[in-house]
Amino acid sequence: MFFSATTPVAGRELYSTDGTGIGTQLLADLRAGGANGVGTAPALIALNGLLLFPAVGTTIGSELHVSNGLPAGTALVKDIRPQSTNQPSQPQSMTVAGGRVYFTASDEEGGREVWTSDGTQAGTARTADIQAGSSGSNAYMLTAFGSDLLFAANNGSGTGQTGIEYYRASGATSSIVADINPGTGSGPPGVGTIGVSGGIAYFSATDGASGAELWRYDGVSAPVRVADFVPGSGGLSPSNITGIGGFVYFSGTTSGAGGFGNEPYRTDGTTITLLEDFNPGSTNSSSPSSFFGFGGKVFMRATAPSLGSELVAFDPTTTDVFLVRDIRTGSTGAFASQPPQFTEFNGALYFLARDNGDNVQLFTTNGEPDPLGTATVKSAAIGSTLGTLVKSGDFLFFNAGNAVGTNVELWAFDGVSNGGQAFPIEINPSAGSFPTDLTDVNGVLYFAAAGPTGGNELYRVTFDGMGVPSGAALVADLNPSGSAQPRGLRFTGNKLFFSADNGSAGEELWVIDFGGGTGACCVGTNCSVTTQGACTGAFQGLSSSCGPSGNPTTCCPANYNGTSGVEVQNIFEFLNAWFAGLPAADFNGLNGVDVQDIFEFLNAWFAGC
Repeated sequence: MFFSATTPVAGRELYSTDGTGIGTQLLADLRAGGANGVGTAPALIALNGLLLFPAVGTTIGSELHVSNGLPAGTALVKDIRPQSTNQPSQPQSMTVAGGRVYFTASDEEGGREVWTSDGTQAGTARTADIQAGSSGSNAYMLTAFGSDLLFAANNGSGTGQTGIEYYRASGATSSIVADINPGTGSGPPGVGTIGVSGGIAYFSATDGASGAELWRYDGVSAPVRVADFVPGSGGLSPSNITGIGGFVYFSGTTSGAGGFGNEPYRTDGTTITLLEDFNPGSTNSSSPSSFFGFGGKVFMRATAPSLGSELVAFDPTTTDVFLVRDIRTGSTGAFASQPPQFTEFNGALYFLARDNGDNVQLFTTNGEPDPLGTATVKSAAIGSTLGTLVKSGDFLFFNAGNAVGTNVELWAFDGVSNGGQAFPIEINPSAGSFPTDLTDVNGVLYFAAAGPTGGNELYRVTFDGMGVPSGAALVADLNPSGSAQPRGLRFTGNKLFFSADNGSAGEELWVIDFGGGTGACCVGTNCSVTTQGACTGAFQGLSSSCGPSGNPTTCCPANYNGTSGVEVQNIFEFLNAWFAGLPAADFNGLNGVDVQDIFEFLNAWFAGC
């Protein structure tokens, strides 16, 4: 894993780790001394087993660098813009396509153009000087198109130049896709996106005779306009282009007499269809966005007539666009303060939204119009903090306020437990724990939260004997005199990495290893940090001797070797007998499988294994 970190000697630079202290190292002090070589959130791009990233050197500005995870393999790829002018090339908009990374960068000869790299100096080059000279074409909308790259760039407005058009880069060369708007006129819009669906690229463009319409490009033939939907100089100005179920959905605008405002459309690549003038009238718009396919329908966020922005759906079988539910009633209400985060879970669609009281609720829908299909999963007010939905194991978790809307806690939902209602996991009932960085770790949720004593530490969800979340356990009090403030949780390679401050070392990198071998075997309220990582073996749990002063030898492996009441062999025998369909008598211990062992095993497992 790669990350940036700061030391007084080296400043902020790039590091790598394999999850051990000895395997954590500074890759290079790229900008010697205490100055920063990389930023706090550098753009890190994985490419063919290497890491590409922009960084500032001691004698160069921001340029492309590469690392294989070792100091000897961390170096400048190429000084695109030599420091003689004290100007960096500033690699931006890095996009991976076809085993290469494409990005925009500036040099003295070509200005800002599209460059490509395979991670080597010889394989790093400008794809083309689209606008000759130092002005640069200022490319934008970089989008992977198969193994190539599509983008918009400005060739210039002088004699023999083509203005802004779409280009295609393949390896170290770029060429214009077509001069859609002949001459110096520009085809693409000033801002926009390129949508790719079924190997076809869709984008907005004008040919000069008609306005901005939807075009398609199959990568072989010249791009063609799907339809001149608004004849003459007007145009549909497509945006929010999204491929769903063999169609491309987008929002388009028509104005003037007979216009519809901004409404939802779709195309099969041949014709364009207005789904519906959902908010009728040329001066009204539904402004659809966040198209999302589920259950044969297309959901979107759109403004309903006389209402605010609400949950709307399109049914391809009936060709109807309809309001699913007026969640926040009234013309001044809003469906959500940001585009909804749709999440599929156990065959249903879930999302968070604000109700009339500005309280965040968890909702589910099957796409049928109210009162049939959309329900509030948690009917009591649960605060005004719009949280994040995270799937972990058999549950959906999110953070939201309590009944009075102020004390934010963790909530769980599986559609079955607690009568099918979301239920809180209260860590700090009196003040709220304000969970952050919700992260699934092999079916168990880990997160940062403020405990009853006020310290912000690392927690994980605990379960009852039926596998239902019943609470949260402090993983470790890393900063007993204050708050460790864990953040940036990242689970990779069966290790959980996070940043935390133990009060003496400052904010540093921490890890829990879940992979057997050396691991964090003592995880729970009666385990200390000093005993973590001291044990080996795939099955590790807790016993009465596992505490702040516990002996690691008796703390971990002994729990599963039969001496502490749980024999792993019994677990396998139980599973074999279970799947073989043996009668209940075979689980009373007489045939080598004692159910009591199973419960002891599960209790130890849920206690922190």
